[in-house]
Amino acid sequence: MAIPTTRTAEAGQITIDYAKCNGCGLCVEVCGDKEYKVIKGKVVPSGTSVFECIACGQCMAVCPEEA
Repeated sequence: MAIPTTRTAEAGQITIDYAKCNGCGLCVEVCGDKEYKVIKGKVVPSGTSVFECIACGQCMAVCPEEA
């Protein structure tokens, strides 16, 4: 069970810069809630998350392209 915090009061906003994204999938691997999936070499929101984005920033931290 998660402890509610101010970060979980509302879902984070997912924004991908497709001009920079190379489809490597590192953000998909690091996301604990499976917010993303890779389809035809593009990272897209999965639409099947359990808790929604909590804006932890892990996807941004691992992205080599800063997408």
